[in-house]
Amino acid sequence: MGDLIPNGIKFINPLLDLTSGAAPWCSGQAYGTLDPVTGVRIPAGLPNPRLQSNFFTLLLLITISNFSKVMTMIRLISFDVWNTLLDINVMIENLVKALSELLKVPEEEIAEKTIKTREEIKKIRKSRSGDPEKALEESQELLARALEVDVEIVKRAVAKATLSVDERIVLPEVKETLKKLHGKYIITTTGNVMFWPSTYTRLILEKFGLADYITKQFYSDEIKAYKPMKEAFLAPLRYFNVPPEEAIHIGDTKAEDFEGALNTGMHACWIDPETEKVEQIHEKGFVVKNTKDLLEVLQCF
Repeated sequence: MGDLIPNGIKFINPLLDLTSGAAPWCSGQAYGTLDPVTGVRIPAGLPNPRLQSNFFTLLLLITISNFSKVMTMIRLISFDVWNTLLDINVMIENLVKALSELLKVPEEEIAEKTIKTREEIKKIRKSRSGDPEKALEESQELLARALEVDVEIVKRAVAKATLSVDERIVLPEVKETLKKLHGKYIITTTGNVMFWPSTYTRLILEKFGLADYITKQFYSDEIKAYKPMKEAFLAPLRYFNVPPEEAIHIGDTKAEDFEGALNTGMHACWIDPETEKVEQIHEKGFVVKNTKDLLEVLQCF
């Protein structure tokens, strides 16, 4: 597997805004202030040694700062799939339409029950009370129960939904972002499954050419662990022999993706469409507006 480990990773130091003396978001300003002259982060509550002419303290801080920058590198990028690479709303629309056609029930009624079931499943997984061995089956059975139908109807509907997806399902600038990362990092997916199996997700990624840029895909129905469980995040790390501190995960769900990755020791990006800019909100965590913003985050390593 050694040939899959990317080489030639560049370390890019964050740039200072010398006009205002403020550090950019990736300087971790929330965890101290950055001296605009030396570029050294001064921990909160400590005096600036440069202003106090404390040469040896300053030298120590510079050494620690430079050492940490050199030692921090990202080798593996883990992507959530739905609402990170692919638009879940498009798939749910197709699923609702398929169920409506099979059951001869208005789409509005199907949509309401489907959304409520998704929320119920997310709560179960957040509390980790679901059986990771049967995550897919449990989700299908819960939807079938909500619709008062046999689970076979749900299985048929998700198959129909998968067959009818079009290019709208790929989120904007995702393919371009993957192209830029391909060959520089190990690229994986770390995805949960709900209603449809991972094989259907794989088919969609293949159909629209995203799988060409992904080194290996990992899904909860295959590894028998779902996010935010540590085992879900550790699966790709163990496979490629990458320590958590040399990996970053990006996804749209704060509890499953962001907090789950951080609790595993990885760096993490939370996609929040409401955010206005890239910000560091944790020692190892960032909030971004979309998947493309990951390129900006990676400049800090």
